[in-house]
Amino acid sequence: MEKADVVIVGGGVAGLAVALTLCSESNLDVVLVEERSVGSNRAVPAVFQEVIGEFGLEDSVLRYYTQFAFCSPLGPVARFDYRWEALAALDYRRACQVLYEQAAVHGLELRRVRAVNWSPATPDPLQPLFVHLDDGSTIQTQVLIDASGQAQWAARQLQIRLSPYHSICHGELLTNCSIEDTFTLWFLAADGQY
Repeated sequence: MEKADVVIVGGGVAGLAVALTLCSESNLDVVLVEERSVGSNRAVPAVFQEVIGEFGLEDSVLRYYTQFAFCSPLGPVARFDYRWEALAALDYRRACQVLYEQAAVHGLELRRVRAVNWSPATPDPLQPLFVHLDDGSTIQTQVLIDASGQAQWAARQLQIRLSPYHSICHGELLTNCSIEDTFTLWFLAADGQY
């Protein structure tokens, strides 16, 4: 049976950023479990410029923005003008690949399998957790991080009500259309219909 200090479920930006931080700033054995390839969900995340510099994601930037506009489903719009390129849209797959490559240099192990469940069913912080994978293997760990986003893997395992929210907003970078204000990142708040 394999042992790891930390198991992370989910190979998107959230899981990879945590993995990179743990691998580069500690001596912990970290295993990332991702059934598909890293960055396989197709979001276009918007991040603050500090994140780009901190994680070396300069080559992943699709576009920089100087303004942010929040549109409420009730109609009002709040606009923030940073007067500098404070926000950026990222090429999600490229950003994930960059994060993975950096974390792998620091010892991250990627397992391309699906996490099935864990035991014991009710985790005890004083006892190890056994993460069972669909290839029949098991990883013993003390720390399990659910970075599965919308899949909400841990909530499903605990059989608790799924949250309507998850770690990242899904975005689109629109091309070949007429937009008067190309320096504003627009956030359309969700409502019952969307």
